[in-house]
Amino acid sequence: MDGDRSYQIGYHDSELRSAETHVVLAAYPSGRPPRCEDLSTGVYGPCWKEPSGRRQVAGFDVTVYECGLGHESQHLVYAWTEDGVLYSVSNHIDRRPNSAITRAVAERNLNRILRGLNRIEPSGAAGTEDEEH
Repeated sequence: MDGDRSYQIGYHDSELRSAETHVVLAAYPSGRPPRCEDLSTGVYGPCWKEPSGRRQVAGFDVTVYECGLGHESQHLVYAWTEDGVLYSVSNHIDRRPNSAITRAVAERNLNRILRGLNRIEPSGAAGTEDEEH
């Protein structure tokens, strides 16, 4: 967790049918997207590029980004805001011919991930007497 309380959780599997899948789930309490360096230009900007529209998935109103930078380079990204916090989930796309992780596969993966998300409410502030260990 960063000082601004943003966090990222990554999952990487290189055994999936001889292909590689990489998924990142992140939250940004500031409500602003992260900034990344575009290695081709050296300019910093939002880590997500090429918005391709919005859609409803499992009750989430997501914006779809076709390309990420930095830690989400070559990812299909779904981003949404809830209670002022910006969330994202992304899946790496292998753009090589005959790849097992195509854009369509990444989209199905992201839809499945969103359908499986459950909100967990905090039980109390850290260090309070009612906190269970």
